[in-house]
Amino acid sequence: MITLDENIAKVDLSSLKEYCLGGYHWGKNNTPEDDFENLNRAPGRCPYKLYAHISSYYKTVADLGTFLGHSALACALNPDVQVTTYDIDHSHRAIKDKDNIKYVEDTIFNHIDDILENELIILDVDPHDGIQEARFVEILKQEKYKGVIIADDIHLSRVPGKPASHPMELWWENLTCSYKKDITPYGHCQGTGIFKI
Repeated sequence: MITLDENIAKVDLSSLKEYCLGGYHWGKNNTPEDDFENLNRAPGRCPYKLYAHISSYYKTVADLGTFLGHSALACALNPDVQVTTYDIDHSHRAIKDKDNIKYVEDTIFNHIDDILENELIILDVDPHDGIQEARFVEILKQEKYKGVIIADDIHLSRVPGKPASHPMELWWENLTCSYKKDITPYGHCQGTGIFKI
């Protein structure tokens, strides 16, 4: 059973520092130290310590939406965990190659069979519109996927005290599955959820 508690903040990502490249993202030039600082932020701000923690319970992880590669890198903290990360464009990647990370440059929908073989899926695809997420989850339901899914940005653009209005919030709110839990305090400030089909 996966334990979620204050120990997630103690996850040591320091061995991943050497893989951070820096580069131009988030509207500025970033050094490798800037990138590691982002990777190493506290749970509730950034999800990477959570990803490193949860992925340690599994042997295979599919990271859907590589972008900079920080999620894949965090999931690959344990060298015994094999991570495959998917994105339609890896030109934004800001991490060095790591032996237990495989990169696939293509849409996730062309690799469903491969993705289904993973025990854990990190779902963080752009443009965070709730449409791709819903389509992907329907496929998981049709295929009777038995693994665990972590969804990022489930409260994107949330206005506290107001009803859900962003498509990601609406997708999360309306998601029906056997298990669903909001774990934002341990994940990303824009919302993190964990669920099983």
